[in-house]
Amino acid sequence: MRIARWMLVLTVAVTVCGITADAAAYPDKPITLVVPFPAGGGADLIARNLAEIGKTHFPQPIAVVNRPGGGGSVAASEVVRARPDGYTLGLMTMSIMTLQPHRVALPYKTPDDYASVIEIINVPVVLVVRADAPWKTAREMIEAAKKEPGKIRIGSPGIGTTVHIAIEILKDQSGSDVTHVPFAGNAESIPALLGGHVEAIMLHPSDVLPHLRAGKARFLATSEKKRSSVYPDVPTFAELGFPDAGIGVYYSVFAPKGTPPGVIRTLHDGFKKVIESDAFRKFARETSANIEYRGPAELKRELEKDYVFFGKVAEKLKLKR
Repeated sequence: MRIARWMLVLTVAVTVCGITADAAAYPDKPITLVVPFPAGGGADLIARNLAEIGKTHFPQPIAVVNRPGGGGSVAASEVVRARPDGYTLGLMTMSIMTLQPHRVALPYKTPDDYASVIEIINVPVVLVVRADAPWKTAREMIEAAKKEPGKIRIGSPGIGTTVHIAIEILKDQSGSDVTHVPFAGNAESIPALLGGHVEAIMLHPSDVLPHLRAGKARFLATSEKKRSSVYPDVPTFAELGFPDAGIGVYYSVFAPKGTPPGVIRTLHDGFKKVIESDAFRKFARETSANIEYRGPAELKRELEKDYVFFGKVAEKLKLKR
């Protein structure tokens, strides 16, 4: 009995020492950051800025890998299934982590099923039409949607994304009837808009600002709390009387459940230095985004609240399969 007890103590000690040693040596090889949408979109742009600026704050490079599909759940599932050693991370939105599990069976459900590392940035959403669209304002488009139910198509980056929810809330609050068209990401929805395959899209402003400046697109509304300094003539959804449709998208970094605390701390500290840098602040300003920091514990509490909130939204909007 005594020998068995000492063997157990020795096994625990070796395991703890191994984890401590791993955390102390971490990282000793490149880190993979999985992105839930295609290359060229807003999420990809955020990830690649984190990776580029991260060269100064991490001893190893960060490799960005795009895994679109399932409204982001394909990428998130890959991350939560990965080995919990800190070398596979995900840059995900709150809806991917807290809404999608209410819709479909996934390898993760609640925030207890993955490790929160750090909240990075909050990105607004804009309602966009082509420059030659017949509606000059969001109200005109909504009235048109009431007169011809289902005719106006609005694209999103996928079913169950925050943008999809914003479209459904806008429909509900305005009493209009538009047709939601999901894409695999914003990089696909923009050509669809410009090519006339959908009448409008909702997405991150950074993805479509070049087309706005080139006179090819027009912003009708923004989810920001107050008008943007980048496009000050665009009203907020709250101004239009649809405050709940003004959902911003916050991006956070996650790791698999069981990742050692020391590794989480190293990742948190490195990414915190990145978002506090002048280079990342400049990127946020130029893309009309807001740096929004939360550490692991605070981020998990926020996700727990979102999980409850989005559960109610999924029930009301009948998004469950």
